[in-house]
Amino acid sequence: MDLKQNVNPLSSKTHGSSRKEIVRKSVNSCMKLAKDLWLSESKNDNLVFSPFTMGTALGLLAFGASGETLKQLLEFLNCESLDTLNSSHSQLIEMLRKSQAGPKGPKLSFVGGCWVSSSLKPSFQEVVHAVYKAEAETVDFENKSGEVLKKVNTWASKETNGLIQNILPDDAINKYTKSIFADALYFK
Repeated sequence: MDLKQNVNPLSSKTHGSSRKEIVRKSVNSCMKLAKDLWLSESKNDNLVFSPFTMGTALGLLAFGASGETLKQLLEFLNCESLDTLNSSHSQLIEMLRKSQAGPKGPKLSFVGGCWVSSSLKPSFQEVVHAVYKAEAETVDFENKSGEVLKKVNTWASKETNGLIQNILPDDAINKYTKSIFADALYFK
């Protein structure tokens, strides 16, 4: 089965499952991942893992993947196809963006970005922007790692109104880095 066949990021097809069920299954997978990460990594640290942002990053990875990797990501996210995954993410993100209460109610904002070492295909950029409401950029990790580090940290600071100054530590990028997927979820 060709999992990338006829991908339309804004399609409303659900391939037999209700959109609500698809989102629920995907969130459950990401909740399990968040729990496993918290249990293995927290060690009395103050860490927060967002299943929503994990699902977003995994969705972006899935769209950039092929073959067995794509199949495994879709299986983990409980989605039958990229069409289904992108459609459900698009609707979930739009719902979250529109669900803002008035000035005295809760505020929720979400930003995402990805930086990759190889040239971005127009279809990948389209999905990043249209479905995930995120930024995408091709960068040179090998020769300009310091510039990329500064770019990502500046992006995080700008997008979070200074709440996150350095999303990446100084040694996070090297010649072996191929991509960075970052996002921030703000709730007040």
